[in-house]
Amino acid sequence: MPSQGALSNPNDKALVQALEDTMIEAYGKVIVEIKCKAGAGGEVSLRRKMIRDCHAEALCEAVNKYEVKELYLNNNQLGDAGAEAIAAMLRTNRSLTILYMQGNKIGYHAGGKALREAVKGRKGFLLNL
Repeated sequence: MPSQGALSNPNDKALVQALEDTMIEAYGKVIVEIKCKAGAGGEVSLRRKMIRDCHAEALCEAVNKYEVKELYLNNNQLGDAGAEAIAAMLRTNRSLTILYMQGNKIGYHAGGKALREAVKGRKGFLLNL
């Protein structure tokens, strides 16, 4: 733990950040599974859950497994890599019809473009970036 319990000690910044990252990575994968299972066949809200790119694989698996129809990922920490992984899933997934992703760190020309192209031609699909 941080030296002498002082979380504000600049020498402990890397240690605290690494601990935070480890906790968020584990938490995200678990919360994705729990929420998708609870919303099976319907709506899943993962708003403000600190979902990051490292959770994209677990998220895609859970969306497919539980045939999620509406997914709300607003205000998380997803970037272009996460958006591209979700876009790859969307090319084969047919249960999802609504995807909200505003408030993430997704670029218009990278991750945003991948998502728009993945749902292009899917009649009735609602994508909100």
